[in-house]
Amino acid sequence: MSKELATHYYDAIASKNITEVGNCLADTIALESGSLTTATRDQIVSGFQAIFDNVQTITVQHNEMTQENTVVACEVILQLDQQQLRLCDVLRFNEDGKITSIHSYEIQAPQQQP
Repeated sequence: MSKELATHYYDAIASKNITEVGNCLADTIALESGSLTTATRDQIVSGFQAIFDNVQTITVQHNEMTQENTVVACEVILQLDQQQLRLCDVLRFNEDGKITSIHSYEIQAPQQQP
């Protein structure tokens, strides 16, 4: 079930549906992404709204989704206009199907050896 909920969350991001993004999140949530750490749903929704307001197109591709109990991990390729990010996301869900934590790690492309 959590894989379907994760897919719904990524679809809401791709469609820039801020209401549905908010509906996917628990009221109290932990977000860790690089140097950004936040703990409220409203802060995360505001962050997504700022992104949605500043980009024309968003595409989200999620690969290799795996689930262990209420935790889903997957590779995410996020395209924001011309900027592409490769991430590894770890999402934790509560019994109501809401995301209670998001840990997002940027995947760096391997460096070519000379």
